[in-house]
Amino acid sequence: MTVLTRREQEICALAAAGLSNIEISAQLVLSVRTVENHLQRAYEKLGIRQRGQLADALQHPEANQPPD
Repeated sequence: MTVLTRREQEICALAAAGLSNIEISAQLVLSVRTVENHLQRAYEKLGIRQRGQLADALQHPEANQPPD
């Protein structure tokens, strides 16, 4: 099972809700680069490559896991 950090979960939820990286950084008082880094690590953990896949991956994380 993929485990996102609390901050990755928070940023992913905002991104999945349609906020831009700039909007997320302003809301959480982080740099845009920090938001980008958290999203990139989350994408890797979830096995996705695009922001459009994020909402589904958050709802169904088991579907994005490689087979054993």
